[in-house]
Amino acid sequence: MLTIYSDQHRQHSPRYELFNGELLPPVETPDRLDSVLNRLKAVRLGEIAAPMSFGPEPLLRVHTPNFVKYLQTAWGEWSALGRTHDVLPFVFSPYRQRTPEPQQIDGKAGFFAFLLAYLVSRARPLSRSKQLRIACGRRIMKGDCPRGVHDH
Repeated sequence: MLTIYSDQHRQHSPRYELFNGELLPPVETPDRLDSVLNRLKAVRLGEIAAPMSFGPEPLLRVHTPNFVKYLQTAWGEWSALGRTHDVLPFVFSPYRQRTPEPQQIDGKAGFFAFLLAYLVSRARPLSRSKQLRIACGRRIMKGDCPRGVHDH
């Protein structure tokens, strides 16, 4: 089995995760990552490769430029207000209504939100998570590995 891994994955250490409408202690932690990685090495399950960078072009093929910009700047805007926890929207745009894109981070967080299980934080930069998925997709397309991506 091919594993694409970087030490940057250890930065993913959320304070909580949203599951079934409840904020709970996170399942995916650096300790769990260490456990999985150590087991992969112990049983020699396959190659452990570093992710490659593919630049912004693949991201812009599937996401709007405004969404990509939001993911690149959200943590900086959020933390500039003195907030140290993950970006968690508390206002949402009305479903299927055309509303202008908000200018402040509190509005942007809800405007761009579609899944609260993966929150924006200083540890989830856009480039790492998306580049990992692109790398896996390209390996799958070449027939190098089975389908399946787990990007924590």
